[in-house]
Amino acid sequence: MKIKLSIIIPVYNAKDTLPRAINSINNQNIKINTFKVEVLIIVDDGKNYKDIIPKIKKGIKIKIIKTNG
Repeated sequence: MKIKLSIIIPVYNAKDTLPRAINSINNQNIKINTFKVEVLIIVDDGKNYKDIIPKIKKGIKIKIIKTNG
């Protein structure tokens, strides 16, 4: 059984910083065969960040959750 690793990124006016955060995750030496990795992006400003998210490493899933602010 793989260990679940959740990376939570709260987002508010993050058009400049979110791609850097995702690229930082990509640069980590995460053993995909050991961990089930998910990135949860919690959007608190109502903006759409889907288009600025860089391609993520294979085996890592991204989920975008929008809040009511």
